[in-house]
Amino acid sequence: MPRPQRPVAAPQQPLVEGVDELFEGHGICALPASERWVRTLPESLHRQDLDFAGTLHPNGLGHVATAGLIGPVLAETLER
Repeated sequence: MPRPQRPVAAPQQPLVEGVDELFEGHGICALPASERWVRTLPESLHRQDLDFAGTLHPNGLGHVATAGLIGPVLAETLER
């Protein structure tokens, strides 16, 4: 198969703004723990068979909150 003569531009991906601001007050030190939107080290070790790699990744609440920002951007993108 012949190579293209010039590079093909990748489609522009939309940026979802406000995720870091949304997580303010819901980080690893949030109290009560029900306000925390990220996994702690013990949670990661328990849920991922002693793997620490999930530490500080969003938990269920964090994913739901982020989805509220992503949903409208995704819908607009898919309508194009």
